[in-house]
Amino acid sequence: MSFGIAFNASAQVQDLHPAGARILAALAHAAMLEQCTLTVTCGREGHGPTNPHTLGKAFDVRTKDLEVGRLLRVYESLRQILGRDFTVLYEVPSLQSTIQALKPIAYVNAHASAPHFHIQLRKGLAVWPAVDI
Repeated sequence: MSFGIAFNASAQVQDLHPAGARILAALAHAAMLEQCTLTVTCGREGHGPTNPHTLGKAFDVRTKDLEVGRLLRVYESLRQILGRDFTVLYEVPSLQSTIQALKPIAYVNAHASAPHFHIQLRKGLAVWPAVDI
């Protein structure tokens, strides 16, 4: 069985910001820990010019392939690996169809087409990695 990161054919991952590269490394690490495949469904495509996706600072990751326990472990692993400079969300279109065990981590985004992880550089953080002078 192989595990790691997979990409939807439409997911654009070229010309990433360093934060985007860090997110991909964290996804690979989490996939290795859980011995699963995590599929990036959205990269730089489909968003406005100032959106973190377009700037190479955010990714969406499919979760429908993960059973509940594994989804929760991957979520926590990503939060620990990436730390406070990044935001890891489990986005859902509504809470009504969300499994009870996932409701505590669910973030409602009415524009979401399906439940997924949304991972991005923390809002307001202009430079990453931080540079000490």
